[in-house]
Amino acid sequence: MFERFTAAARQVVVGAQEEARGLRHGHVGTEHLLLAILAGPDDPAAEVLIGMGLDHEAARRAVVRPLGPGDDAEVLASIGVDLDAVRAAVESAFGAGALDPPVDEGPRRRGWFRSGGGRSRLAVRSARGRRRRWSSRCASPCG
Repeated sequence: MFERFTAAARQVVVGAQEEARGLRHGHVGTEHLLLAILAGPDDPAAEVLIGMGLDHEAARRAVVRPLGPGDDAEVLASIGVDLDAVRAAVESAFGAGALDPPVDEGPRRRGWFRSGGGRSRLAVRSARGRRRRWSSRCASPCG
């Protein structure tokens, strides 16, 4: 998908991922894209926004205000909990990526679509029965 993007657009998307990661947000949204654009002051869009009085720090404060800093890392650090050390300990015990969210595999089919289901066999049997009845009726002289 990204091969269709220009180099500048790819750089903005990567910057948005870094902004989201830096704020410890679990998603990349339009607010992160805006922060990434403002981080590159040579970008024409950034020049317009900066010219209108919006800079990177003001935008970052505006993003943090409603969404929060993410997972309260600063609060935990203030009481002596180092999240990076916790992650390292968990991954050393359970393997890399143990704390990562699960990958969505999409919806699973159930019921009618299950292979070897009784309903599909029943439909085949009843069709065979109808065929036998029709063939037995027409085996005798019809008419």
